[in-house]
Order: sequence, then C-alpha cells, then structure tokens
Amino acid sequence: YILAYLHKIITFFKPTLPIMETASYFPIIFVTLAVAFTFLFVHRINNKTGAIISATFIAIASSAVGRTQWGHADTDAYNLFFPMILCWIFAEALETEKTIKKYTLITLIGFIFGIYAFAWTGWWYLFDFILAGLIINTIYAFIFNRTKIVTSIVTTVIYFLSTAIFTGILKKDIFIIINTAFMGPFGFTIIKDAVHTETHEQLFPNVYTTVA
Repeated sequence: YILAYLHKIITFFKPTLPIMETASYFPIIFVTLAVAFTFLFVHRINNKTGAIISATFIAIASSAVGRTQWGHADTDAYNLFFPMILCWIFAEALETEKTIKKYTLITLIGFIFGIYAFAWTGWWYLFDFILAGLIINTIYAFIFNRTKIVTSIVTTVIYFLSTAIFTGILKKDIFIIINTAFMGPFGFTIIKDAVHTETHEQLFPNVYTTVA
C-alpha cells in the first residue's frame, strides 16, 4: 500500500518515473521522519541539545543505516518511524495538563498502533512497554499524587481499548491484542524454529536461522 501510494504521489510531479525508482525513496522518507520525531520526542522530555544528540544517534546508527538506505524498500524503516512517532505522542499525552487533549492523544496512539500492527507483526513490543509505563504512572499517582489517580486510570483504559479497537479493525481480528500483545513475548522464543509443531522436530537446514 505504501509503495503504491508513494508512487502515485511522486509520479504526480514526475510522471515518467518507474515504480522501481519511486519505491527506492521509501526508506529515505520514513527514516527522515523518524529522525524528526526523535527530535520532537526528546525535546519534549529534555532539551534541544539532548534532542539534537538523540536524533543524530538515530540517523547514524549502523543497524538502522544498513537497512534504510536508498533502494532498500523493506519494512525495516517502519521500526524507526512508528516507535518514534508513538513515543513522541505518548510524551505529549503525559506532559499535557489538559484532560481532553490527553485523552485525544492517547486515542490517536491507539489508531497509529492499528496501522503499525497492519504494517508489521512485531508491533506488540512497543504496546507492552507503553502499557507498562502507564501502569507504573498510575501506581506513582496512587502513592504520591492521588489527585491524578482517576486521570491515570482513565488514560490507561482508553489506551488499551483504542488500541484493541483499531488493531482489531485493521487486522480483522478482534482478539489480536490478546493473542499478539500478551502472548507475543512467549511465542517469540520459537521465532527461529524451523517447524512450529507439537513434536518440536526441527528441519535441517533451518532457513529461519540462515535468513536471520
């Protein structure tokens, strides 16, 4: 979908470009956006100097550069783009004192998680981290600032429900948040197994390992 619509947009300005060339711009665009969202995220919780350093680290990280260079039209760029935009919005939601804005941003996070789940099967790891962060935030509010306990609980509930709804709609699986987000960490241990069966018999050679 992304490559197709990217081709439509680019060829609107230069109709002669073939899809193989327009697809090559995909990682460049998404990694650039990831760097920008990294800056916004860190700037929200730290300062401009920290934001510039963090964005630079994302831009020059060897594991990222090797998989997001021009022409590498694979899903790797999603794993920079989606986490950074989600972390930025999450930071904005936690920092704002306006309740309506907070709930709106948390709902937006659920929607973006729906797209992330549609794009990549490993979306659940970030969902779990943010959920854990919200639970810790609620515990903190209960101990140190009980005036915010209701807001913290409602924020956590909205986050869970919005993500469950949007991932369920886009993946056409209403139980995906349970089957993937909660069971995903347990199933991750067999991701490189050649055969996922009850007998656990392995094939040789194991292409999952050689590809990885």
